[in-house]
Amino acid sequence: MSSIPLSTPLIPTKSLSKEIDGIHTELNIQSYSDRVLVLITQLNKVGCFIQASLPPTAPLLPPLPGRLPEPAVGTVLTPLFGAAPSEHLHDLYSLYASQVAVLLWTSEGGGGRKPVVVGVALQRQKEGEEGSGLTDRERKTFEGVMRMVQECFPS
Repeated sequence: MSSIPLSTPLIPTKSLSKEIDGIHTELNIQSYSDRVLVLITQLNKVGCFIQASLPPTAPLLPPLPGRLPEPAVGTVLTPLFGAAPSEHLHDLYSLYASQVAVLLWTSEGGGGRKPVVVGVALQRQKEGEEGSGLTDRERKTFEGVMRMVQECFPS
């Protein structure tokens, strides 16, 4: 019986942590045989989980240079567990799941079209900052997290 050396990870994992707009942000991506798990946290917890999947017949456009790829029209988002604390954050977390998934689906080594489960736990806006659109901080955080994903899986 052979043993696996301790230095060999059982589950391929990529991790990054950065300060985004003054807030410590962690990204962990683990590739399993049937799906990819992505954890995005500013709170040291996993938050709510959303699965993004894409039917094999849905078109997937390549990204334009210097731009984020457009989320695929056929993307199916399925809440798995946990709930965003507001409708605004529900929409924002769905955007994270769609964008992270399409980044992985269009990258080298991102797992092809495997379903992507995204866990998101972001620091909440201050009272009165949350509105119908994105705040500057939410926009900076989103862009920073997407750059982190692209560092792990370049196009």
